[in-house]
Amino acid sequence: MLDKQEMVDREMDRRIADAKGRISWLISLCQDRLKEAQDRLDCDYVPNTCGVLQSATYELDMAVAQLQTLKDTQRLYDQGR
Repeated sequence: MLDKQEMVDREMDRRIADAKGRISWLISLCQDRLKEAQDRLDCDYVPNTCGVLQSATYELDMAVAQLQTLKDTQRLYDQGR
């Protein structure tokens, strides 16, 4: 049976892994949108102007901030042991 310390460690590790996965997904999404914009330019079309990349980069900023918070929390928790 896991003690409380191990449960907290596992939960924090899980949350950090989830945050990293979200960041990777958002980076991929941004890359896809940039590729689509480049493809449109290459075909002499104007890229989409509805700010889709802007919303994705905002989400990416928020996800990075969440990961930083989780890492800081983990560091403080580890120091307090």
